[in-house]
Amino acid sequence: MGKRLAGAVAFVSTGASGAAGGGVGAGLEPELARRLAAEGATVIVVGSDAAEAAEAGRWVAELASDGAGGGRAAVYCAAGDAEADVDALVELAAELSR
Repeated sequence: MGKRLAGAVAFVSTGASGAAGGGVGAGLEPELARRLAAEGATVIVVGSDAAEAAEAGRWVAELASDGAGGGRAAVYCAAGDAEADVDALVELAAELSR
């Protein structure tokens, strides 16, 4: 597979499967994150609570350790303040892109 997304930052939200009652990782998020990383993207998984962040952390650690995305993957637990969360995510993305 190529590295079409090298240098890009991809955000994957865990909220969709969590809202449906499936919980983080029950849906397509882990596979989406893996594919984005395999294409060279830095992947940031965004969860809405500590439990989602902890679960997402397990499969994000796999992304970082297998080198699929250049070892660049992170989890962000949203605080619920949209403006502050966006600012923090932009800062995190910039930090990971250095």
